[in-house]
Amino acid sequence: MSDTRTINAKCRCGNFDLPITLPAADFPLKAYLCHCDSCRHMTGTLALMVIFLKPTHFQPPQEVLDKLKSFVFSKRITQYHCPTCGCFTIASVKKYPDDDDSEISWDVATGTLESADASALAVQGHEHLQDTLDGGFADFFPKANGKPIDRWPSHFGDDDELPPFWRDEKVKRFSPTSTKPGDPSKRLHAHCKCGGVDLWVARPSAKSDISTAPLPDVIVPATGEEPADASKASEDAWWHRANGTKYLASLCVCDSCRLVSGMEVVEWTFVPIANISLDAEGKKPLDFTAGTLKAYKSSSDVTRYFCNGCGALVFYTCQDRPQVLDLAVGLIAAEEGARAETWLEWETSRLSYREDGIVRNKALVEGIEAALPEYKKAVMGKK
Repeated sequence: MSDTRTINAKCRCGNFDLPITLPAADFPLKAYLCHCDSCRHMTGTLALMVIFLKPTHFQPPQEVLDKLKSFVFSKRITQYHCPTCGCFTIASVKKYPDDDDSEISWDVATGTLESADASALAVQGHEHLQDTLDGGFADFFPKANGKPIDRWPSHFGDDDELPPFWRDEKVKRFSPTSTKPGDPSKRLHAHCKCGGVDLWVARPSAKSDISTAPLPDVIVPATGEEPADASKASEDAWWHRANGTKYLASLCVCDSCRLVSGMEVVEWTFVPIANISLDAEGKKPLDFTAGTLKAYKSSSDVTRYFCNGCGALVFYTCQDRPQVLDLAVGLIAAEEGARAETWLEWETSRLSYREDGIVRNKALVEGIEAALPEYKKAVMGKK
């Protein structure tokens, strides 16, 4: 048996392609999920999932780093993303932030790894859940291979763990099940970590109730299977939920979303372009060239957008529904919590493109699929 094992990491466009050779004894690699505000707004997803590699076991070649764009995340951390497709790839971490000669270790985004089966990855825990105010993605992924995943309020091992479906006291006044129309004058703020992407979302309204659009995979599987809930399979304003007071939100594990983000799961909400503005008053309409937005054409009919400063995932757009786009939920700064449940209703009957995810990361997909009905019952009050 070999003393080493090589696992490849890559992005969607192929600019980042890195074989990582480590001692075989390091496998399965320990993976951690961070839910802090900064990581959510830097990735555009509800959680950052990475592996920590020992400095004595891994240092990336300079020629790989030269192809990537760096972003100073903090005094300790510099992250690197692909300047073409936006994928978060790796990050350098100083042991001592104020020491220029400090030892540096490296994190690798797990979504870039070619393999994420039980022999490759072992999920250790969720950290910084207190930043989410509502538990965020941890309630969608509480177990892996049937084993509960640690749930830490701040750093790993600090304080007592938080229980499933925990909510901060200051947000308990918000009801995730409310269908009462929100104040139409208020807009939901969405922004990236560096501030180069700054957006505002209006409440669903007659303006957003636009004709029809093809149904997404989360409602009608692209495989041709029957939808899990046929009552939702209408092309009429399917992006509206809760009697037209909220937007549909979903979790996607398709290979393309994974490789343009570097994350295992991408959370999207579907919003008409007419309801997104560049200002809180709604006077400046969305402009795809505004700020640090950068486009990447991932297929002939799909264009994705990311922040060219910090690398945050921002939009998914496609030709067959030009008036309705996908907005990355991790950008959202809702006062009730990371899941923005007074604005969004989460689809629980299907994990979008689960057929991609189940092949590569069975523990993740099965863990989420087992958790969604529990979330629906505990948080949404539905059977």
